[in-house]
Amino acid sequence: MSTFELAVTVLTLVTATVGAWSIYWARAEPHCWRCRGGRVLFVVNLLAIGGTGVVAAFTRAQGLPPLGLVAGLLTIGMLWERPAAKPGTPGTPEIRLPKSPKTSEV
Repeated sequence: MSTFELAVTVLTLVTATVGAWSIYWARAEPHCWRCRGGRVLFVVNLLAIGGTGVVAAFTRAQGLPPLGLVAGLLTIGMLWERPAAKPGTPGTPEIRLPKSPKTSEV
């Protein structure tokens, strides 16, 4: 295994860890600094994965498929809907449904 192959493998593991960490931060309360920082870190992480993927593709590195899987799974993890918070939880917007109009019985 060449040094570059090892570097791609290590970078895959590092970006998977940083990506999971950024998703954890992005799932924090909506208006806190960790949420914004997590989103920025996620985008920077995906750009790093993309750049590494381009270089690995040009050199025909064997570590390219795991790198692509990590990028796809991190994207799915970020876009996956989290469970809805219970009403009254801080940071949860109140949803008020309009009352339905009464139907007239004939």
